[in-house]
Amino acid sequence: MNKLLLLALVLTSLFTMPAAQASGIEGDTINITFYAPDTSTVYSNLGDQVVSTGGALFNMLGISAILVTANSITVNNFASDGYFAQSPFEGFIVTDLTKNFASAYSVDSANNLAGLTNSQITTLGKTVLVNLSGLSFNTNTTASMTSPVPEPKTYGMMLGGLGLMGFMMRRNISIKFHTGLT
Repeated sequence: MNKLLLLALVLTSLFTMPAAQASGIEGDTINITFYAPDTSTVYSNLGDQVVSTGGALFNMLGISAILVTANSITVNNFASDGYFAQSPFEGFIVTDLTKNFASAYSVDSANNLAGLTNSQITTLGKTVLVNLSGLSFNTNTTASMTSPVPEPKTYGMMLGGLGLMGFMMRRNISIKFHTGLT
């Protein structure tokens, strides 16, 4: 009975823990660099910023804005109609100067940049490469990419469930051993 009470207390504390202060890359220092016509030719370093609760906003060469939040990258506010030159790589690389990205970025439903596909977004350790080569844009264009970040309570629920399953399995083995049932 004491073990059951202890288990109930542990599970209650897991489910009532406050959510973590930051998820994804919030609080990390990131750098964005624009490359053209390939990934070895720096066109412009847009600088370093810390990703705050509201995100980090970068000016992409006066063409548009890049907003990086805890789990998304959005390119919008294009100044005019235009296109990115057709080349091996014309785009930007986001580098997390703090740690590796936890998961890959992909195009999300808010994207309306025609032609932008997941194959043009590559996540490698501390970098996310976004190749915009050959894509056209206008003042209403939004390129939107997200990275799924599980909530801390998801892990708490999983651990609690595994603990409960382990407790029940141990209890069933104990009952079978003492009663001689198979």
